[in-house]
Order: sequence, then C-alpha cells, then structure tokens
Amino acid sequence: MIDNISQRLKSILTWIGESDKIADIGCDHGYLGILSLGKNVKYIQNIDNKEGPLSSAKQNFKDLDHNAEVFFTLSSGMDDLNEEVDTVCICGMGADNIIEIISKHLQRAKRLKKIILVPHTKPFLIRKFLSSNNFKIADEMIIFENNKYYEAFCVVPTNELVELSDDECLLGPVLLRNKSKVFIDKWSIRYNHLNDIIRGLNESSDSYKKIKREMLIIKNNVGDINEEGLSRKS
Repeated sequence: MIDNISQRLKSILTWIGESDKIADIGCDHGYLGILSLGKNVKYIQNIDNKEGPLSSAKQNFKDLDHNAEVFFTLSSGMDDLNEEVDTVCICGMGADNIIEIISKHLQRAKRLKKIILVPHTKPFLIRKFLSSNNFKIADEMIIFENNKYYEAFCVVPTNELVELSDDECLLGPVLLRNKSKVFIDKWSIRYNHLNDIIRGLNESSDSYKKIKREMLIIKNNVGDINEEGLSRKS
C-alpha cells in the first residue's frame, strides 16, 4: 500500500515530527496519517467530508501495529478539529478551498503550531492570503509528479507583519532563495508557454499586460531571454 502513495505526501513528511499532533483534512485513504506513524507521531485526526474515503481510511489503519491515538471524523475543513491538534495538513485541494477552510476558522488556525499545505492550483493565491493574515512561510518545496509541478508550504502563525512582494507571491520566498533545478525547470517551461500565448494577444489588452508582468517577474528571477525563449541561468 505504501508503495502506491504519492510522492507529494512522502515529501512533506520532512515537516512532520514525533511531537506533532496532526489533523489530515481531506484525508482520503488516510495515507498521510499512516506515513506519520513511521515518524512516531502519536496523535492523528483523519478528517473527510465523504463517508467513502473515511471508511477506506479506517480500513487502512485497522490492521496496523501502532500505539497512536487515531480519530476518524466525518466533517468539513476545520469545523470539528480536535482541540489537541497542533498541526494541520491540507493536501490535494485547490487554493480557493484551502483559503476558505483557514478563513472560516482563522483564530483557531492561528493557535496551531504549523500548517502544511499542498494546493492543486494557484499557489500564488495561497501566499497572498498567508501574507495578509500574519502567517509566515517557514519552508517550501516543489514536487514534480505525474508530469505536473506541485508547490508545498510549511506555514507558522506569527505576530509579526509578513509582507511578500509580487515576485515572492508568484515564485515563493524560500524557493527564490534556493532556486533548485526543479524550480528553474518549472518556471522555464512556464515562461516559454506564456511566450507562446502572448504572441496572439493585443498589446493593449488586460490579458497581455497581465501575462507580460508575469513573464517579467520570471525573467528577472529565473533566467535570460534568447530567440527561443527562456534559457536557464547556470
């Protein structure tokens, strides 16, 4: 079973520690919680708003040998989050859904030790939201899986004002500092894709200006332009 678990879930285990009391929101088959047992996590709340996936999670935990407290909650988002939970994981949802879940219980979210997020879409919207609500991105990673790039965040609440620039919202404050090969590859592909799109747009249109702005951010931070588009900086 573990062999079939997505690389995204395996990758974010680096942010989960033995002392964490975790809730996996949208737990699906409970795989993140199962992997967390291998990190000696002793408290896991599996939350899903559908009975089918939650039943599957229960079955997957049933025959495992562990001494953790494991809960299965049929609920949406953080509506029935156990008070003991200090680490919330939301993986595999769109940015809009993630923002809605955190916004609905913002004060509870700010009492957490950390939040781990792996959105399917619009990571820049997640960063804008976090910046506006006093959450700090402690770490980030890019995962390439099934021919798609995913960005993951480890987030901590803070009393400090957290302001991210447009460049940081798009590309990621931590990812910008590290500029891994996967990061460069993702944004090189994105730039060249935008370059193809913009050729068919009117220069006075809002779409043209929006795309041009994104291309400029990528160019300034990732690579240089040649006749074929973006070439990676060495």
